[in-house]
Amino acid sequence: MTTSSAQSQSRYALIDALRAFACLAVVLYHASEGGHIPALLMALPPFATDLFHYGDSGVAVFFVISGFVISHSMQRDQVDAAYAGKFMLRRSLRLDPPYWAAIALAIATAWISAKAVPGKVFDMPSASTIALHMTYLVDLAGAPKINSVYWTLCLEIQFYLSYVLLMFLATKWGRTIGVQTARDRVLAIAAIVALLWTTPLEPFYVRGLFLPHWHLFLLGALARHVLPPAATRTALACFLGYVGLLAVARGLWRPNVASFIGLATGLLLLLGGLKGFLRTWSGGRLIQWVGLISYSLYLTHNTISGMVFRVGYMITGRSALTEGVWLVIVVVCCCLFAWVFYLIFERAGIRWSKLVSMRRGQPGLVSGQSPVV
Repeated sequence: MTTSSAQSQSRYALIDALRAFACLAVVLYHASEGGHIPALLMALPPFATDLFHYGDSGVAVFFVISGFVISHSMQRDQVDAAYAGKFMLRRSLRLDPPYWAAIALAIATAWISAKAVPGKVFDMPSASTIALHMTYLVDLAGAPKINSVYWTLCLEIQFYLSYVLLMFLATKWGRTIGVQTARDRVLAIAAIVALLWTTPLEPFYVRGLFLPHWHLFLLGALARHVLPPAATRTALACFLGYVGLLAVARGLWRPNVASFIGLATGLLLLLGGLKGFLRTWSGGRLIQWVGLISYSLYLTHNTISGMVFRVGYMITGRSALTEGVWLVIVVVCCCLFAWVFYLIFERAGIRWSKLVSMRRGQPGLVSGQSPVV
């Protein structure tokens, strides 16, 4: 078996497809919110403009997928202190190289733009601001962001830390009641706590804290947790009941499209696991390719799209037609740049993360293949 075919069989095709659609939706959203295509939006029918205005809902899809993937990666593992440390180190090695490269890219292009565009001023971010970005603390610290997309990465790191802590506590508790039972109970408590932040009972709010989005990550984690071989009818019923509670809470208080798309994503992942199409539904090779580079695309699309739109309109001027043409060109350029970025930076991070070995298949936990997702 070739390396490429082995890799394709070790991935969940449905998850890569969802990543692709979610990331492309975010690209369209930022094209709209960045003021790059106003004439085109005016010319489109309302249902078409909704694809742009609600494209930020792709972030909710990413959060749910993250929960599913992280839960899957730990399903067979006994999470002790050493494991938790190695897990966070591995996530850091996986995410940091492309993220830090994207920060450098954003700063460099802002400097170039200020040199090329009359009247534009470049303000070099302070060393403390860059350090806060690199350590995923920029939102919690309230510092200005170099690129608006970085807020989701700050939350993802908090998700990982919180989830590995939950699994660590479950391991400790599991010494008396069994690891699987402890995980069931720990996740149930976490899910109830997360539900509070979708209602007026929200205990407190801290800007940049993960708790208002925690239910989306947990939704994905729970979807994986209740799948075979550990699934029971009771577990499935509890999961569906939780989805129902989230839907009611979001419908009554703070309704937004992103939350309902997140709920739909969780249900789709559950259904894919139960019906066996997690590996088989791919959306085609192009979609799988976009899913593969989706992290690099997410990190760089804002920077690249701004440059291409600016240069494009200098060449053709602006109208609904030219905005549509340049939108297509921008999406293609963003994907191609992300592919190069993936090859140089992201793939290096993947290789480095795999150097950190994790213990697998500890006694008392469910067994099964752990795909690279």
